[in-house]
This record gives sequence, structure tokens and C-alpha cells, in this order.
Amino acid sequence: AKYNDLSSQFCAVRKVSGDGNCFYRAACFAHLESALHHPRALQSFKDKIIQSGRVLTSAGFDESSFSHHQNTLVRVVEQCLADEQEDTLLRL
Repeated sequence: AKYNDLSSQFCAVRKVSGDGNCFYRAACFAHLESALHHPRALQSFKDKIIQSGRVLTSAGFDESSFSHHQNTLVRVVEQCLADEQEDTLLRL
């Protein structure tokens, strides 16, 4: 019953690793999905990601502790800006 209900509402399921950051990862994908066909919103999100790195650095965080994750997220947003297709996020 649950499977039929969910499969009628959604075309795919994204597995999110339960590594302690699963909520943030899921929230980020949800935000990307909602902004996918809105280039200005995606660009704004990308700009905020980049700005957050500057804020973290100025607050004393070591850039090496977040730069890999930040760069990965920027690349994902750039891919979304280039494709604007739902299956882009499913391939990630």
C-alpha cells in the first residue's frame, strides 16, 4: 500500500547516506529540485554557497575543513544551471 502510494506521487527515490549530514543533504537536494527551472534562484544559491565559505574563513574555520564539500556543491549547482533537467539531480 505504501509503495503504491509513493510510486504514484514520485518517479524516483534518492538514497541519502545516514552519515549524520543526511538531513542537510536531503534539504539541499529538495532546494535544488525546487529551484531547478529558475536560473536566477540557482545562481543566487551558488553565490550564497561561495559567500558562506568566506564567512566561515573569516570566522576562523580552516578552509580545508569545508572547501571540498563547498566545491562539490558549487559544481552540482553549475550542472543544474547548465542542464535544467530533473534527471540531472538523479544522476548525482
